[in-house]
Amino acid sequence: MAVQLYKSGDKHTVNGVQCEAANFNINQLPEMLKAGWVKTPQETSDDYPQIEASTEEENAEEETDVEPQEEADKVLDPRRLVAKEAGIEGWDIKRFATLEAELDELKN
Repeated sequence: MAVQLYKSGDKHTVNGVQCEAANFNINQLPEMLKAGWVKTPQETSDDYPQIEASTEEENAEEETDVEPQEEADKVLDPRRLVAKEAGIEGWDIKRFATLEAELDELKN
């Protein structure tokens, strides 16, 4: 599969923007982006706002201390959390009435 990329130049006019355009194999995309090619002709314009690519290190700094599972548990209904902690099989898909009945059985 091919992808069309752009860089500054005057060989083509695409969407009103003077640029160079070339087709590359999709597997070459990361390499071509590092080499200065861009995904849209507007990105070749000096008026286009440039956003620096973030590094993995910067992304790691932005991560929160909350684990994904903890975040998911925050949005779960309390009845499901209790059923999960009680070890009820199917706690995530059973109807609330069923969960409540099974929790009552565990109490007795």
